[in-house]
Amino acid sequence: MENRITQLALLMVGIFTGAMLLIGVGLIPYWNSLPPLEFALWFSKNSHFLGTLMIPLGMSSTLVTIIAAAMGIKQRSDQSYWLAIAAFAAVSAAIIFPIHFVGANASIQSLTMTSTEIVTELEAWSNWHWLRTACATVAYIALVQSIFTSSRKH
Repeated sequence: MENRITQLALLMVGIFTGAMLLIGVGLIPYWNSLPPLEFALWFSKNSHFLGTLMIPLGMSSTLVTIIAAAMGIKQRSDQSYWLAIAAFAAVSAAIIFPIHFVGANASIQSLTMTSTEIVTELEAWSNWHWLRTACATVAYIALVQSIFTSSRKH
């Protein structure tokens, strides 16, 4: 059962990380190519689509990773070390959303920012996004390593 939960966590974190990479290499460059006010208008009309996907995916992948880590630690498995790293990294990625993105998204969506403020906010948004993507990537790599650690024992 423990390994199935870890495999599910790997799948979910992989999808979450892949979606964040798509935002980072596809949407952010597109947003940067738009005039600031046009970007803010696009964001205010469309960002809810990102939230509809990313919020449940991020929260559920974090929860399953925490469950996998708790099971591994409780059972004192060889995977515990890597699962703990994965859980820490997944939680780190998850808490970045309320720390930065809730306020930043609301600011952009308000359509009250100047062009200069929008450019500054988008730059910060991008930086926080890449930090979050790095955390999710660490979680993914740690989950892969935990599965390899488990398979070497069997």
